[in-house]
Amino acid sequence: MASESKRDQVGVSQQEEPKKEPSGAGSQDNSMAREDTTRLLHQLHVHQVQLEMQNEELRQAQETLAEACEHYTQLYDLSPAGYVTLSPEGISHGLHPEQTVNLTLNDALRACVASFTEQTSISGTFYEPLQPVPVLPAISTCLYRVVQEGLTNIRLHAKAKRANVTLNGLPDAIELLIKDDGQGFVPEAVSGSHHLGLTSMRERVEQLNGTMVINSRPEWGTTIVIQIPLFQADQAGPPTI
Repeated sequence: MASESKRDQVGVSQQEEPKKEPSGAGSQDNSMAREDTTRLLHQLHVHQVQLEMQNEELRQAQETLAEACEHYTQLYDLSPAGYVTLSPEGISHGLHPEQTVNLTLNDALRACVASFTEQTSISGTFYEPLQPVPVLPAISTCLYRVVQEGLTNIRLHAKAKRANVTLNGLPDAIELLIKDDGQGFVPEAVSGSHHLGLTSMRERVEQLNGTMVINSRPEWGTTIVIQIPLFQADQAGPPTI
């Protein structure tokens, strides 16, 4: 009987003994919780950085848009009579469509430079070719728009006192020089509306298989050299002078 009583007591004590958790289980749960928290904090930080980058991109886009609006407002103002259109006889301009008059390229560029001088404190001079250079209407329009863009850049960025526009006739090309005595710049480092104007000029020239070279450095002014072949295989229309 005594032995049975002891066995019963041992059985009761074994049943009443609480189960112990496996060694290290609690610390493992805490470690996983810390890892989850760290991962969530990292993701939150990444999202915050991405949001800040997007806000900065938006701010820069708004600045570029504002600069572009200013650039093209100035560009429009440089047109001698508000707008310029292309006619088979050459460049035409006028205050109203019914009052347009036909101009040669030389006349149009001379008027553009004169308008530039009137609207700024910058002295502008146009030098025409020694001999007339017959060019296609597309080339005339391109050169006129490029001069507008170039003078607009000078007006907005160069801080120049003088600007020259020169047109030269070459054996198989026409050459345009736009020069100023302003503050100059590093061509590879331009941005904003200055970059926008130069890009537009280059695109116009390259559409006619031409080249554009920018010679500039700080405090030494800027000279833009443009050459466009006189013969354009894919351009129709009679040459203008």
